[in-house]
Formats: sequence, C-alpha cells, structure tokens
Amino acid sequence: MRSSCAFARWNGTSKSRIVNMWVNQQAAFADDSKLHPGADLWASAETTLGQKRGDCEDYAIAKRALILALGMADSDMYLVIARDLVRRVDHAVLVVPSSSGYVVMDNGTDLLLAAERAADYRPIFNFAGDRAWIHGRGTDRRLAATGRSSSPGRVVEVIGD
Repeated sequence: MRSSCAFARWNGTSKSRIVNMWVNQQAAFADDSKLHPGADLWASAETTLGQKRGDCEDYAIAKRALILALGMADSDMYLVIARDLVRRVDHAVLVVPSSSGYVVMDNGTDLLLAAERAADYRPIFNFAGDRAWIHGRGTDRRLAATGRSSSPGRVVEVIGD
C-alpha cells in the first residue's frame, strides 16, 4: 500500500497542480453523447489520454491514475460526482489532500480550488480506495430500511465488495 506521507515529502500540492494542468491540456472535452452515443462510459486513463478527449469523469480518472503513480494512497483521493449548482449539470472532479487541506482538481480550470471554497458543487456520491459514499438529502425509504439515516447533509457510507 502506498503511503500518503511519501507523497507529501515529494511536494504533493505542486505535483497535483502539474497533473491537473497536464491532463487538462492533453485532452479536449467531449461529451459522452458524442463519444459513445446512448451510453455514459467511464474511460480509463489510457483511453482518455490516448484518444486525447473525454468528459469530466474521464479527466478525473486520468488525474487519479497519475496521482496514484506518483505515490499517493488510493484511499486519500476522492473521485466526486457532484451537482454543479451554477451550470445545473452533474459533474465529476478529483479531490486530493494538499499541505493546506483538500483541493479540487477540475477539468474546467488549471487552478486547484480549496475544497471548502467549492460552494458551487453539491456532492452526490464519491469513491476513495475500496469505499464509496452517498450524500443524502431528505428521506429515502430504501436507505431507512438498512438502518442508516439519510438526513440532509449526512453521509451514508456504502462499503464496496
């Protein structure tokens, strides 16, 4: 298992900034409706970078693969699917730790955004390592049947296989 401490020693914030910029510049945005009509496919880093195009989750997956290769632990990174409250679309970003807290790596900008300042995004679900979380709003009877709360703002944890 990789250690996030090793990543920090290598100046993780600078590496995250470089990876974010590099992936953003390597691939042109292309919506899945144009790339894969009738399907929402999540492409591997190799596919996205090889085809030099992808949509937001493809960018996030490519960034995740590169950050993993640089030594960050898989469990320290969060691939987040969120609702963009400004553009009113669902969007994917990668959230990684930095020396000053968590930062958002977004295909819409080469800048790293402090996660606590990302008020335009409402998380829906996210993945880190072999775990996933669903961010609940209101009451969902299916979740209530499992004995877990889905109160507004509460995270419901789902354990992967």
